[in-house]
Amino acid sequence: MKDLNNDFYYDIALDEGNRICSVFWADTRTRVACEEFGDVVSFDTTYLTNKYDMPFAPFVGVNHHGHSILLGCGLLSSEDTVSFVWLFESWLRCMGHKAPNGIITDQCRAMVNAIAEVFPNTRHGWCLWHIMKKLPEKFQGFKNYVAIKSDIHALVYDCGSPWDFENGWEQLLTNHALEGNDWFCTLYEERRKWVPCYLRSDFWAGMSTTQRSESMNAFFDGFINSSTTLQQFVVQFDNALRVKAQKEIQVDFSSLNTTIGYGSQSPIERQFQLEYTHEEFEEVQTEFWSRMNCFIKNTLKDNFLNTYSIKEERMFEGKCADKFYTVEFDPITNNTTCSCLLFEFRGIICRHSLLVFGQEDICNVPSKYVLQRWNKNICRRHTLIIAAYSTSKLQPTMQKYQLLCKKFYGIAEVACESEVFSN
Repeated sequence: MKDLNNDFYYDIALDEGNRICSVFWADTRTRVACEEFGDVVSFDTTYLTNKYDMPFAPFVGVNHHGHSILLGCGLLSSEDTVSFVWLFESWLRCMGHKAPNGIITDQCRAMVNAIAEVFPNTRHGWCLWHIMKKLPEKFQGFKNYVAIKSDIHALVYDCGSPWDFENGWEQLLTNHALEGNDWFCTLYEERRKWVPCYLRSDFWAGMSTTQRSESMNAFFDGFINSSTTLQQFVVQFDNALRVKAQKEIQVDFSSLNTTIGYGSQSPIERQFQLEYTHEEFEEVQTEFWSRMNCFIKNTLKDNFLNTYSIKEERMFEGKCADKFYTVEFDPITNNTTCSCLLFEFRGIICRHSLLVFGQEDICNVPSKYVLQRWNKNICRRHTLIIAAYSTSKLQPTMQKYQLLCKKFYGIAEVACESEVFSN
């Protein structure tokens, strides 16, 4: 693979007997894609790929369609801190020493230690699904298990602020006499890693679980199995990436050449229709449609901000479960901040802000709410890279890009001889 493309990266760890312990690699396309989509990654090692039972360790991100994209991967012979430190350091070197802003894993202590060592400034989130699925195991023996489970779900998923959560947690411990439960108390100590209200103020591309990694594992199921040898794995891995790349090309073409109709007469909806890929525009549309369940209950205007109190009608288990949100609107900049923090967390403008924009007669939202990350009109550099598995004859743009890059190398060589140089 390195012979086919000089920018292909790999690293191999050997033991004292010169046997392979761990392997990491990333093709050129993956390395370039990581420049754009490597800000938030999911990492999971639950997938056993071959007859040696080596866990497959993919780094998975989110692309401009909201789809999972592979950002490098490894095979590990053990899942201890030393192995994870080696793997994370290999990934970091491969990606130009640019650490992710956020990483989501399960609660594996070895991963926690390795991330703290290699990515000390990276936000580390725990997979919420892995934690919540442990509730039956931890509490099924309690007489009031059903009530405990229901109260924990309500507290975790419905609390809008850390203050609400901490008060609710104290009440939960008291109501169900859980003060002495070590597992539960440990979870509270680490609450900033997994409770949504602590995480939503940062951008996670909507990820709160390692589901991205698990869906990537499911994708590889069609190509490899428990009897796959390492040699076969390499070939089948390339075949899988070829299919993945072709699907991305197809949805790119669809977003650029077909149109999803808009369901309202709002010029704001039209604004997103012109900019976003189909998948992301559909998410915006969901927020538009959900405005019908939202009502402005109170408005407070001062010299700087217009503050709206909004009720959202909801049903839960056949009963009304209305929620209230606060939206602050700046009439000078047209910026909004909603207490739901959907935009901060997911990068999609929320129904509550859209309701306020309509109330304020705003026809186009500020450009900060139209993320380049979801834009369909940008030529993504990783789509121009010829990887070992690329069908370049079907993509003349790839050939043109490679030819131009070679010419630019010549220009760079000449420019290096110049005494006049500016950054």
